Amino acid sequence: FIPQRSADTATQISEITSQLLTDKAANFADLLSRLLDLRETSAEQLAAQIDVEPGQLSALLSGECVKLDIDVLCRLARALDLSAPEFTAAAVRHLVAMMPG
Repeated sequence: FIPQRSADTATQISEITSQLLTDKAANFADLLSRLLDLRETSAEQLAAQIDVEPGQLSALLSGECVKLDIDVLCRLARALDLSAPEFTAAAVRHLVAMMPG
């Protein structure tokens, strides 16, 4: 048995997803964390699902600059039911902004 999400939860996920993918000034780590909360999954569960080290995903959620390739970002997008090109672009914007110099 898989309980159905309420309409409110689906609306929240849709709004946060839209914000994540369109707001270039949005805090990527906070939005990613909110998506995990809304999807009722942990960073550890998601890391296992997309086959990355939990520390990498935790660092990304902490707002740190981490080295992730495009394939990992696409797997992350698919696991969160997001558009891979748009999500990957948002993640890359965040990661490049965190790079020194």
